[in-house]
Amino acid sequence: MATNHLADNICCFVIILLISQVLCEEETTQDMIKKICLHTYVEEEYVFCCRTFNEHLISTRTGIRGLTQITIDRSLHNATSTRNLVLGLLKNATGRGSLKDALVQCNSSYMTLIKAFKLASSYFTRAEYEKVIEAESPGPLAQDKCAWRLDGAMKSGSMDQLVESNREMRILVSMSLVTANYLLYP
Repeated sequence: MATNHLADNICCFVIILLISQVLCEEETTQDMIKKICLHTYVEEEYVFCCRTFNEHLISTRTGIRGLTQITIDRSLHNATSTRNLVLGLLKNATGRGSLKDALVQCNSSYMTLIKAFKLASSYFTRAEYEKVIEAESPGPLAQDKCAWRLDGAMKSGSMDQLVESNREMRILVSMSLVTANYLLYP
């Protein structure tokens, strides 16, 4: 009888040890956010990244899947609102010139981004994470084409919002690709 009691105690101890080790090793939501946001490299972008996640957390125990959902949703939202801003600016742009050309390029870029993140969202809901990355992969080039054309255009005060929104899009695209990669390669 004493041997069974000792074996039961050892078994309970091992189970408790294993469970506590798993709980201690589990990465917290804030740890994951920091790890993702470190890929932004610049402090201002790191702050934007952390703020974006924290403003849209559903729970304090959101996992990588939830963080990926946030990046896809925010990227789609930003791409849609930025395209609407571009369309508004295009209405007021007259004639040919670097500004109008830049806006036409940005419109095209943001149509690409919207399509990419709608597709990524569709794949995400079906847990096809490799296809999420594939769908998001045109994002950096599309955003960069808009940024490049904006840099070459004469800017007025009305362009400041577009430049800022485009900068945020660059960060969101990066966040989306990083989180989707962590889904596949934790």
